[in-house]
Amino acid sequence: MNKLFLFLAFCFITFSGFSQAEATSTTNKKMISIGSAGRNFLAPSSGGQDFQVFGGFVGFDYGINKNIALGLDAEITFGKNSYRNIGIQPGVKYYFKETFDGFYVGTDLSFDFGSTEVNNVTSTRTDFIAGLKVGYDFKINEKFRIGLSPKFFRSIPFDSNYDGQWGFGGNLRVGYVF
Repeated sequence: MNKLFLFLAFCFITFSGFSQAEATSTTNKKMISIGSAGRNFLAPSSGGQDFQVFGGFVGFDYGINKNIALGLDAEITFGKNSYRNIGIQPGVKYYFKETFDGFYVGTDLSFDFGSTEVNNVTSTRTDFIAGLKVGYDFKINEKFRIGLSPKFFRSIPFDSNYDGQWGFGGNLRVGYVF
């Protein structure tokens, strides 16, 4: 029940930011993007090796002014031992040039819901991921962007069956600005 409450509160705060941005925005730039995502957990997994996952995502970013964008991504990743994960990722990006163009720094926040199957036994987990990402959006033309963003993070489990892990990852995306 606490997990559900925390998740709903997190979503409420995120979407409150979107509605506030609508009321005060001067640029109103929006971007829808799709791309690939990957993560590598630095601490050894239960198999004694680094744990890597790969997948894809779809995202929506909203420019609230010339340099700041709020975003929400949905990510799905897969790995060894029938690992499956769904992540809901709100975030904030600060662009040094202008929204959706050039270098930026941002938050890497995510609620992750995953499962792994080993020897026909399925275990599930729920994590909060917190970290920092840097990236660059290449402006192809007024409507299209290609972005690259490496990130460094810490997973914080809601369950007590493991301690969480440090990791790094990144994504490559194609975006449409409207």
